Amino acid sequence: MRRESSLRENLKGKSKEKSLLLGLIGKGIDYSLSPWIFQRFFEYLKIPGKYKLFDIQVKEELKGFFKKAQYQGLKGVNLTIPYKTFLPEGFQYSGAANEIQVANVLDFQKKIAWNTDWIGIRSALQKYKRRWKKGLVLGAGGAARSALFLLQEWKIETGLLNRSPEKACQLQKRFFPHVKILNWKEVSTFQPDLVIHATPLGGPNFTDQLIWPLTVPIPKGAFLLDLNYSPSKTLLMQYWEKNGEKSENGLDMLFYQAFYGLEIWLDQHLPLSLVDQIRKDYLNIRED
Repeated sequence: MRRESSLRENLKGKSKEKSLLLGLIGKGIDYSLSPWIFQRFFEYLKIPGKYKLFDIQVKEELKGFFKKAQYQGLKGVNLTIPYKTFLPEGFQYSGAANEIQVANVLDFQKKIAWNTDWIGIRSALQKYKRRWKKGLVLGAGGAARSALFLLQEWKIETGLLNRSPEKACQLQKRFFPHVKILNWKEVSTFQPDLVIHATPLGGPNFTDQLIWPLTVPIPKGAFLLDLNYSPSKTLLMQYWEKNGEKSENGLDMLFYQAFYGLEIWLDQHLPLSLVDQIRKDYLNIRED
């Protein structure tokens, strides 16, 4: 308790001069929970801060945005679909982001891009204390790269399935040479015990779309992590559980990636209990 009180005083001292201004860049992101999450962080840490949504419709607008951002007092931003592979001029990748060329956290002062998505996925899965043997990742975008990076770190045999086999092969060639490119007919033979869904299908803007073909059996004993967090039970999760298997949405992943992003921006280790508290707060107010 004394440590958390000391931490708040330290953060309060750091932020006396001006409010911490952060934001999210993406397309069609009015559904985002991130402003609420960060507002709760600010309140618990007792620091002044704002988190804004920057809905950018075309990639061509990004360069102009980043040129203005550093003069508008922004400390940093999160990147989401479809801009996670965009690196602003003058920025450098750090850590995992450098290895897979995709970032979700930008710091405008340090000009560095980080990836905390993979840590968020790891944190969401670790609580199950299972030793996964085979992982299947659905999708080939930025979130899929983060999932593949985690499975690579865990040294798990991994399959990748994407509606565009060519894009999956490009990903394999550039970053993940040991990943197996699969089609739907090969899933039953591969038999994953962990499936990570990393496409927007079934999530906001695509709630009525089921990525999994009804003709393909659900792998027996396979756990599903659907990185979509809204609705709380996506179509894929409903289908999974109807077939007797367990699943989780991307809410915990979202909380954790935000938490570790805030640590980067504040240059300060924060108590993980913050995530537990914010999860509890959200579950108390959630409406589907």
